[in-house]
Amino acid sequence: DYGSKTNRIVYGSPNPPSYNLSSIPTDVPIALFSGANDYLADPTDVARLATALGTRVVSAYEDPELNHMAFTWSI
Repeated sequence: DYGSKTNRIVYGSPNPPSYNLSSIPTDVPIALFSGANDYLADPTDVARLATALGTRVVSAYEDPELNHMAFTWSI
């Protein structure tokens, strides 16, 4: 997402296209890690993603204290 002005140039629309989750092979295992204190990946969106991915999700972890960068910067 480049913002509405650049999205219009790149995608021909003010919004970026949705990622085609069906292009992910069904035999690719996916682990989802999320934090309930994440302002960039809302828990509702993470749940919707998990539902859309279906059986590809082999593990899901949500921590009520963690935010978006915690998984990158935590020790």
